[in-house]
Amino acid sequence: MSKELSHPGVTTGNTYIDLGADTKEGYAISSRSREMAREVLGNETPEDRIRQRCSIAVGDFTMADLMRFSHDPVSAGIAALAAGAPIFTDIRMVQTGIQKKGHISMITCVLDLPAGSETGGERTRTSAGFLSIRDQLNGAIIIIG
Repeated sequence: MSKELSHPGVTTGNTYIDLGADTKEGYAISSRSREMAREVLGNETPEDRIRQRCSIAVGDFTMADLMRFSHDPVSAGIAALAAGAPIFTDIRMVQTGIQKKGHISMITCVLDLPAGSETGGERTRTSAGFLSIRDQLNGAIIIIG
């Protein structure tokens, strides 16, 4: 988002910034979407903000009803990022959408791993990719999208 569209003083560490909004119209649309999501889904916890973002991404607030959080995944994710844990995704769209600032974690789409492209018809490319790195998954961040 360009500097003239950001609102200094209003943005906090808990405020979502739409990096794709680079026009006044785009920012207005993004801002209204986030406002509606906060009203419908709540805005008290990090999990609420995750529900908001996912619901906005798919264009359906009922998406939030499908989401469950257990074992404090937000704290675990923050700790993993702080430790530089690798991030593995199942599709390139998710890999591309991950912000590259604020962490040193390497982001890999398993489709790009050699095993992900040479399945021999026995497994999906995603399955083959994840199986090829199974010894690297403990402590890693896995994103399926």
